[in-house]
Amino acid sequence: EGRSVRITPDGGYAIGGRTMDGVRPRAWLLVTDEDGTPILDRSLGSDTTYGNDACLAPGGGYVVVGHQRWTEHGGQLNQRVYVTRVNAGGGSAWTYLYGADEYNWGHAVEQTADSGFIVVAYSASVPGWIWQLKLNPDGSDAWTRVHTVGEWSPVPYWVRQVEDGGYVIVGSTGLGGGGDFLLLRTGPTGDSLWARRYGNPGTDDAAYGACRALDGGYALAGYAGDNALVVRTDSLGDTLWTREFAGPSRLVPNAICPTSDSGFLVAGQVGTGASSDMYFLRLAADGGTLWTKRLGGGSADIAYAVAETPDHAYIAAGCTASFGAGGNDLWLVKLAWEAGVEEKAEGGLPRLKDEGGRMNSTVTRGVELERFDGRILDITGREAMDRRPLRPGVYFLTPQGSGIQGFEGSRVTKVVVTR
Repeated sequence: EGRSVRITPDGGYAIGGRTMDGVRPRAWLLVTDEDGTPILDRSLGSDTTYGNDACLAPGGGYVVVGHQRWTEHGGQLNQRVYVTRVNAGGGSAWTYLYGADEYNWGHAVEQTADSGFIVVAYSASVPGWIWQLKLNPDGSDAWTRVHTVGEWSPVPYWVRQVEDGGYVIVGSTGLGGGGDFLLLRTGPTGDSLWARRYGNPGTDDAAYGACRALDGGYALAGYAGDNALVVRTDSLGDTLWTREFAGPSRLVPNAICPTSDSGFLVAGQVGTGASSDMYFLRLAADGGTLWTKRLGGGSADIAYAVAETPDHAYIAAGCTASFGAGGNDLWLVKLAWEAGVEEKAEGGLPRLKDEGGRMNSTVTRGVELERFDGRILDITGREAMDRRPLRPGVYFLTPQGSGIQGFEGSRVTKVVVTR
């Protein structure tokens, strides 16, 4: 499954997440071109390693952060923060484990101006819970800070460096419920400058996603009870507006990105368990709703990350149990600027509308298309006869009754199948 997505310098995508190596999870890095075709696929770490975020590294390559789990003699379960750098060609540059005993989760990583990296983690092995680690370019630690926010037990999910060399950290004030949104500002060496909390009285609130707005402020997205909550602030953390959104069932935003018209796109899930779908909420600059869309099948489908692309569209990464091999496979979806994402499509596959003559497209891992009622053509125009499952590659799907020659009048979906 994909937990993060970044735009690469050549217009492709770098996805950090986790994959199953037999029965054990491992951290995972997948890099694709702009069409979603994989060009680098790496499973990382030893058994029981989880990847939560990935960022670009200076000079090429990527850094993945997460946590690695192990059990000591006597059955004590422990976790350490896992950080690894992968070269542009896929080779390993360095790997570090941070933390002592008990539980340590590495949640987010970002490149810093000095070619190093900043990592934020939740830690139960140091007092204070939020653990901020500044890493040198070689992955060694330059300094670490622990942040205690009053009587709260905060958990960080997002971090960015700002213009003065300091950092902004976003997360939740409460581990396991009863929390609020948290915005924490630190100086260049991690000293706490101020903290703000936002939320509804009497509800369990948590901010899972955040972004810098085009004016230098921030937008935080998460849940408030069963509703989606978006808080817009200025650069000092003062609230500009707050919007709460109710859906047909529970809404859980996991990510938010700025859009080039000063608005925002929120990505996450609607529903719970096997009945959840990917959910997208497009907001204007003032927080007003422009459109909402959902994608999914009969099982759990979730968006964990989203970004605007250089070609004025959106890329979202998450997981699907409705399509693919039946587990939590990576689902990488590109949406048009005005989205036009249909909830259902011919043959049960999600589909993107043709906006302005552009090809409909969807990208997924291990797609199973045996039940698709229509023709499937490969990139050469030959019909794919063996669908059990399709081999990795680029395919064009058209439902029964549509024209094929030149795709005239047809509703064609482009599918990139990865292994």
